[in-house]
Amino acid sequence: MFYLYALIMIVSGLALAWFGQKKYGLSFATTYLVTSLVSYFMLTYEINSYPYLSVFLGVTLAITLGIWFFAKAFTYILAWEIIFILVFIRSFLEYFAKVLNAPSSIVSFGKIIKEAYAAADALAKEGVSCEVIDLRTVRPLDIDTILQSVKKTNRLVILEEAWPFGNVSTEITYQVQEKAFDYLDAPIIKINTADTPAPYSPVLLKEWLPNSDDVIKAVKKVMYK
Repeated sequence: MFYLYALIMIVSGLALAWFGQKKYGLSFATTYLVTSLVSYFMLTYEINSYPYLSVFLGVTLAITLGIWFFAKAFTYILAWEIIFILVFIRSFLEYFAKVLNAPSSIVSFGKIIKEAYAAADALAKEGVSCEVIDLRTVRPLDIDTILQSVKKTNRLVILEEAWPFGNVSTEITYQVQEKAFDYLDAPIIKINTADTPAPYSPVLLKEWLPNSDDVIKAVKKVMYK
């Protein structure tokens, strides 16, 4: 899909730029910049799923913008063109800030949620915001709150103190992918205990239970970091 989107943007941008130059006498570089910018906003949702595509598009737009700016610098720059440049740069930076520091939803309940809060605090220091949802009940399950959060963050990490097979996090995963699949930009990750009997030794128990480091790694994974 990466190569398909890249090819579509290049071909459509060049075709429209050539048509604008031939038909209306527009600047080739200016027209290509505008069409690329339109593609940038139209494909924002898909680009979130392909981080390398956003980098590719960013480099393409930066080169085009540079050529266009220096060409105008030797002739004249109209006021609307300056405004256009500023608006473009601002939206471009805001988008990359969103890609690099995309938020994530963390769902947990019970005593183990303290690890979710510790992970969220650590990630906040790195500029990554997380929504931590503390479920008060699991039956009834407050799935509406989870769905609202996922629709905002587009990512979900579930932390539960239970064995990996057949647990509450499995049910949450199923309901989210059933009701909000199109909002997900990454696979759901659920964090559970090791798939072994609970150890008696305090040292082994500490390793057996999930911790904040596991949550941090999972959040970075859904962010493709």
